[in-house]
This record gives sequence, C-alpha cells and structure tokens, in this order.
Amino acid sequence: MNTAIEKQVNSQNSVLTLLPIGLGESGGDFNNYYMLTFSEIVLDGKDIQTVLNANAIELQKIITLENASCWLPDRVEGRPCKIE
Repeated sequence: MNTAIEKQVNSQNSVLTLLPIGLGESGGDFNNYYMLTFSEIVLDGKDIQTVLNANAIELQKIITLENASCWLPDRVEGRPCKIE
C-alpha cells in the first residue's frame, strides 16, 4: 500500500483534493454513492456519462440537504455547492 501512495504523491498528474467536508451525518451516504459511482464505471464497465449523470443527482441531494460548501480542488463560493 505504501508504494501506491508514494507513486500517487510523487506523480506529476496528481490532483490535490480534500475529503468531502461539511456533510454532517450525511457523509456516509455521500461516500456510499461515491463508491457506487466508482464501482459502476471501473468495475462494472458501465457508460461513464450515464453513471455520472444518475449518481450526481443523488450526491447533489446530499450536498443540498447539508448546505455544504465546495471543497478543494473546487473553489466555488456559495452554498450549497453545485455539481457541474
């Protein structure tokens, strides 16, 4: 595992991101949809845009419910953060 983390940290293509913040008790639900999105695209080979469009609706509901602001790398002002 350390090798994978080291490669990611030292990669020129890495994108610094923070964990989702400000989601309160809905953080677990957000993580579940986030992992579902990954699984559907990477593991199940489903159409990327179709999966993103469908799961973005559910993720946006969570962000809106918690009135969460955007986190890095997004630097959008205002609440709630809008998935684009």
